[in-house]
Amino acid sequence: MRLPDSLIERLSKEVNCSTKPAPSDLVARLQERNADGDVLDYFRLYNFEASVDCVCLDAADANLQMMDDTCPNCEVWQHGFIPFGRDLEGRCYCFNQNDRDSNGNSKIVRLSYPFGDDTSVEQISSASEFIAPDFATFLSLYLDSKVDSM
Repeated sequence: MRLPDSLIERLSKEVNCSTKPAPSDLVARLQERNADGDVLDYFRLYNFEASVDCVCLDAADANLQMMDDTCPNCEVWQHGFIPFGRDLEGRCYCFNQNDRDSNGNSKIVRLSYPFGDDTSVEQISSASEFIAPDFATFLSLYLDSKVDSM
């Protein structure tokens, strides 16, 4: 995953966000939780922490804390929906590793509630809300305060 420099500049200028690449131990822990491909690239290269209109982008350590402490048995992580952000209503923004384009970019979805340990990929997929075709598009919507308009 390589994000356009223009998006990174906007993040820096408009929301005072900087890249904080996740250390290798956190990347390894995400990989243990089924993260791969563009998702690992995101955390390894960028790992943003920011807040726009009550939607927070969470760094890898915050995501892992949620996986380990808040929802340890949640099927989302095991089924390839890897969160990178949340809103005040508790909805998670996730990379959907089960739905990638030909370049390997995961579609971005929002999940409105946690799922139990008996949930299938199909059930989570049908309950997810499509937000953007890839993370770069999500960031553009995010910076323009249009994440909820999709």
